Amino acid sequence: MIGPIADAERLYEQSFQDIISLTFPLYYIRIPAVTQVRSNVLLEFYEKYKYLGNASMLEDYMEYGLSLMNYDVDLVPALKLEFWPDDMKIFLNRIQNSRPKLYEIILEQASMHLIPKWSSKTQEVDQELEFRYSFSAIERLLAKNRTRVEQILNGVARSIYHRCLKKEPCLEDHTKTIVPSYFTKTTVLWMCELYNLNDLCSETDDDQTIANIMATEWLSYVREKLCSGYCPHYFIDSFNLLETCSLASLTRAASILEHEVRLYEDVKINVLIKQDELMDKQQQTTENWLQNMKVKDILAAVNDYRLMRENWLCPPEKNQDEGDVSDCFYTLNQLRALDGDKQQNWNTYQRLFLTVDQSTWLPPIWDEQVAECSVCDFVDGLIALGLFMKQILEGMKKSDIEQTMARNSREMEFFSTQNLVNDLIQPGNIVQNGLMTSWLPMFTCSYFNQSLTNVPSIRQRSIIANHPTGPLQDLLQGRTCPTPLDPQSRQTYQQYAQNASYRFLDLLSDAPNIDMTLGDLLKYYDRPSRTNEPVITSSIEEQILLHATNSSSVNKESQQQTGLFHRTTKWQQINFWLKNLASMIEKPAENYAYWDQKHHSIVDGNQSISSTIHPSMTTTFDEIKWNDTIEVTFSLDNNNQTRLSDSILVEVDDQENIISQQFTIFATMANVYQQNKINTEQQSLLYFNDVIPSLDTQLISFPLKSTIEFTLIDAKLPITATIVNVEDQCSIKFQCSYFIIIKHLCQIACQLFVVNSDYYRLLFQNNVLDGDDMSLDAIDCSMIEMDLHLICTATLKCSIKYCDQTLMLPSSENTLVSTILEETFHKFSIPQADLHLYELIVMDNYRTKTELNNSIEEIIRLLPDGTTLIQFELQRVRI
Repeated sequence: MIGPIADAERLYEQSFQDIISLTFPLYYIRIPAVTQVRSNVLLEFYEKYKYLGNASMLEDYMEYGLSLMNYDVDLVPALKLEFWPDDMKIFLNRIQNSRPKLYEIILEQASMHLIPKWSSKTQEVDQELEFRYSFSAIERLLAKNRTRVEQILNGVARSIYHRCLKKEPCLEDHTKTIVPSYFTKTTVLWMCELYNLNDLCSETDDDQTIANIMATEWLSYVREKLCSGYCPHYFIDSFNLLETCSLASLTRAASILEHEVRLYEDVKINVLIKQDELMDKQQQTTENWLQNMKVKDILAAVNDYRLMRENWLCPPEKNQDEGDVSDCFYTLNQLRALDGDKQQNWNTYQRLFLTVDQSTWLPPIWDEQVAECSVCDFVDGLIALGLFMKQILEGMKKSDIEQTMARNSREMEFFSTQNLVNDLIQPGNIVQNGLMTSWLPMFTCSYFNQSLTNVPSIRQRSIIANHPTGPLQDLLQGRTCPTPLDPQSRQTYQQYAQNASYRFLDLLSDAPNIDMTLGDLLKYYDRPSRTNEPVITSSIEEQILLHATNSSSVNKESQQQTGLFHRTTKWQQINFWLKNLASMIEKPAENYAYWDQKHHSIVDGNQSISSTIHPSMTTTFDEIKWNDTIEVTFSLDNNNQTRLSDSILVEVDDQENIISQQFTIFATMANVYQQNKINTEQQSLLYFNDVIPSLDTQLISFPLKSTIEFTLIDAKLPITATIVNVEDQCSIKFQCSYFIIIKHLCQIACQLFVVNSDYYRLLFQNNVLDGDDMSLDAIDCSMIEMDLHLICTATLKCSIKYCDQTLMLPSSENTLVSTILEETFHKFSIPQADLHLYELIVMDNYRTKTELNNSIEEIIRLLPDGTTLIQFELQRVRI
C-alpha cells in the first residue's frame, strides 16, 4: 500500500516510511534507533535555542497557502454505463456525420456515467433516488483532441467568462451567477463543431492574433445566444441551457460582453497581490525578529548547529548544505511553529515518544532501516508528522478499525488514486485542473521574478494573452512540477548560500561587543565616514604615505579604512596605500582592482579619480581581487575592426589606437557590447574568427591563459548553433558559418566548456560527427538552427573532491597529474600560482600522495584491476 501512495506523491518510499514510523509509539511500536537518536539530538538543540525561533515565519506561509486554495472540487462517486443511452444517439449520429474520426475515438475511449444528484424538481423525499448524467469523460476526450486554434478559443472564452461574468450575480437571486459556467463550455463545444476555426486563422500562426480573432468570434456567437434566450445542450437534444435564466439577466450579460470586455487591458491577479503583501509582511517580520537578536546568541546557536550537522547520523551522500546560518534558523523556525503558545509541545512529544521505556514494545515494522537525510529534511518530516497525526488518531479511534486492519488490501486498489494524482500534476493539465491557483503562486518570486522577460507574462497579462497554455508556457519550459533545480543551478545556489552564511558569520565575529544586538551592529557598520571633502595637497605620494603611516586613521576594531586623496590621485596609488594599510591591520596584502558598478568594468590603474568620478554624482566602486578579472585590449584599425589582442605584448602601427579594458570573470558578452557601445543589431564580436558568442555568455567561459581575442564585424552569421554538454547538461549558444570545420567547432565548444577536446566529440541526431575536413554544410546547407551534443569518449575518468565539491575529468593512461591539477584549478577558480599550496591525494587504502610528473598509468597500478574511475582528493598542504 505504501508503494503506490509514495509513487503518486513522488516521495522516496523509505522517506515516506520514516515519517510514518514517527507515530509508532502511539501503538507501542519502537521507533528505529537512528530515528530516535536523530529526534533526541534535534529536540535537545531546539530546547536550548527555541527562544530564537519565530513561529510566524511558517505560519504566514501556511496562511497564505490556504488562502489560495479557494476553488471548489466535487469528488462524486459515479456509475459507469456499459452502453450508450438513447438520449445520446442524436449526438452520436451528428458527430459520426460531421467528424467521423472523432466519432471513432469516442466509441473506443469514452463512456457515460451516472452520478447521484437531485434536480430539485421532484419531491425532497426522492432526492436520494435521483441520478444525473455526467459528461465529464467525453468532454475531457473532446478537449484532448482539439486543434491549437480550438484550444485558444477555449482559453479565451474561459478567461472572458471568469473576468467579466463569473462574479456578476443573477438579478433575481444574488446567490447565483448571472449565467452558468457550463454555458461557456457548451458554446465552445458548439463552435468547434459548427465552425471551421482553422480557416478563420489561416493567414497567421501568431497565438496572440489567433486569440484576438477567437475572442471576437466567441463574443459575437455568445451575444446572439443570450439575446435569443436559447442555447441547446450539446449532448441532449431539445434541452435549453438558458431556460432558467430571466430575460433581464440575459440582457444584462449580453450588455456586459458588448460594452465592458477589454481584451488588451492588464488583469490584476489576486494571488500575486496577496503574494506581494506576504513578501512585505515577511520582510518586516524578519527584520524585526533579527534586529533584536544578540550577536553572542546567534554565534552560539550556529556553532552548535554546525556540530550537530557534522555528527548527524546517515547524512545524504550528496551535500545539501546551504549554509549553517540559514539552515539553523530554518530548523528553529519550523519547530517553533508547532511548539504551541506555551512552547511545550516538543517537550511532551519527547517525553511520551522518545524517552519512555520501550523495552517491551514491538520492533519497528520496517526494521531498523532508515533513509539518508539532512537535518532540515528530518525537520520537514517532523512538521509533516504534526500536520497529519490528528488524521491518523481519528482513523485509529474509529469503531471499525479492527475490521479495516483485518481486510486484505491489494495494491491495485490504489492505482486509480495514484493515476489521479499523477494526472493532476502534469504540467499540461495545470491550467485546466486549477492547481495553478494552489501551489504555483507560492513560487512566483523564485520563478516569475527571476527574469525580466518572464515578469510581464504573469504580472501584466491581458485576457487574450498566453493562450492556450497560459503563462506556464514560458516559465516551466518542460520541467516537472514542482520544478526541481538542475544540478548546476543547485550547486550555484548552494555556493551562494554558503558564502552568504560565511560572510554573515564574519560580520558577527568582528563585532566590537558580542552582547550587541544585530540591529546595533548594523548601525555600527553603517555609521557615516568623517568627511566627504577631498584634501588638496602638493605631493600626492606624501599624502598617501602620511595617511598610511598614521595610526589614527585606522580603526583596527572595525577594519574600517578611511582615506583622503587629491583629485588627481591615480587608482594604482590608492592600491599602494591599501597595501601599506593592510600591513598595519595585520591582514595579508593583496592586489586589488576597482569595479565600476555603473559601467560593469574595471577602472584603469593609470586613471585619476577625477577622470572616473563625476563631481556632481555619487559613484560606488567595489574592491575585488585581480584573480577574479579578465583583461581585454581593443585595437581600432583603418578597416573599422575591433579585436581583443594579446595583453602581454601588442605590436601596433601608428595608425592604430589601442584601448585596454578589464572585466570581472562574471561579466558577460552583453557587458562588453554595452561598455563599448556596440549596436547588437548591426555589429557582432567574432571569436576565434569563426563564431559569435551569445550575449549571455560569461567571460569566464573563455580560456584565461591570455587575453581573449575578438573581431568586430558588421554582420551576423547564418547558423545559430546550440551545443549541450551531455555530462552536466550545460549549454552554449553562438552563431557560425556553414563552412566551419566540425573538428574546429568541437574544439571551440570544448574551450567554452573548459574541457579537453582530446576526449570529446560532437553528436548530431544520434550520429557522431567525424572527419577532419567535414563542414556543417555537408550535413544540411539549408539549416538555420542546429542542436548538437558534446559527448565524452574517454574510457578513464578522474573524480576530484575539493571541500564539498566534486569534479569529474576525463583522462588517459598518459595524462599527468600536473594536467589534472591545471584543469581542476581552473574549474574551482584557484590561482595557478597557488599550485605549491595544494596536493592531490589518491583515495586508496593508503591515501597516496601524488607528484606532478606521475601519470594515470602509474596511479592505476595502485588500484584494483579494471578500475576506470580514479578518485582523488585535493587538499591544502599543511604547513
